[in-house]
Amino acid sequence: MDQERKIKLEQLRGTIHIDIPATAVVAGVSPSIVYQMITRYPVKREEAERVLRALSTHERLLSLETVDIVLWEDFLVLHCARATDDVHLENDVLHFVYARDAEDARRQLYTWIERIHRPHVYFTPIPDGLIIGAVKIPGTQCIMPDDKSKGEANE
Repeated sequence: MDQERKIKLEQLRGTIHIDIPATAVVAGVSPSIVYQMITRYPVKREEAERVLRALSTHERLLSLETVDIVLWEDFLVLHCARATDDVHLENDVLHFVYARDAEDARRQLYTWIERIHRPHVYFTPIPDGLIIGAVKIPGTQCIMPDDKSKGEANE
């Protein structure tokens, strides 16, 4: 189904009552997940599917095919790779990369990891981004272009 035809959870909330804590209990997720879905903050696919099942009725089946939910799978997340010997922390080396997860970041940085000669490399996701001086580095990059932005680019 086209993104345009999918209903947003916030719009659905205007037609049915969504009790955030009760929905979270039924879905087996944190109430913050339900809130994030309503406010269009990314969530994991599995969590979204569980919440939509909890909100479904026999008359109104909800799924990712019918409801527009922002998923983490549609984004690359900023990751900080820290290479260290865990002894001389002042010699740690940092590298930043946008990746789906730590495993993807490790694959992308394979050559860098081989060159730096440190026994340990740790990956930390930074979905909220960083601010360094006056420079703001976004925490995510959308890999599934928004239909609206595609339309604007074509005009």
